[in-house]
Amino acid sequence: MDKKKLIAGIILIGLGIGMFALGFTPKNSEITAEIDSWKRVSKEGIEAQGTLASTESVTRTEGTRRNRKIVTAYCNVYEFTADSKTYTAKAVGDDCKETRDEAQKTTTATIAYDQADPATAFVKSDATVAYYKDTDSRLASVIFGTVLVLIGIFGIRSARPKTPEQLATIEEKRRKAQEEYEKVMADIAKKQEAKKAQKQQK
Repeated sequence: MDKKKLIAGIILIGLGIGMFALGFTPKNSEITAEIDSWKRVSKEGIEAQGTLASTESVTRTEGTRRNRKIVTAYCNVYEFTADSKTYTAKAVGDDCKETRDEAQKTTTATIAYDQADPATAFVKSDATVAYYKDTDSRLASVIFGTVLVLIGIFGIRSARPKTPEQLATIEEKRRKAQEEYEKVMADIAKKQEAKKAQKQQK
């Protein structure tokens, strides 16, 4: 048995299971639920006019692992009225700005909310669409994890000892390939000898 292939296969399966499970962590599940709510409300929800109520600062991490930096953004919170009650919706994504003053230049926004539960509300904008599209990471984790598991299984299978029949088949293929190679090289040598003889005759 090929120990290197076996170990590599086991490691890949472990990583794949980890990636698969990552898609179902509480944080990812919460994000997925929010994405599902946004998809539903953006199509079936009721629209209302929201007015600026406050601006909140949020921090996020950007860059690679080596060049990671913490960035502060300012996101507006808009108030709107539904069923004679006041609710709020918070801007996300590119609707959040680098400074508080820049964010507060936008004093109104269109809000989409769930008629049955107006507390489920979102700012209806292109930035919100892009934000929830980019944040949908569960599917990517599940797919990537599945691919790693399949590659790991293939690696473990290829590490198993070959049967005498399999070894004989591999040896036969190797022998035929060697014969073809020698035949090609012999043909090339003959052509080179013929060209050399022609030059000598001239």
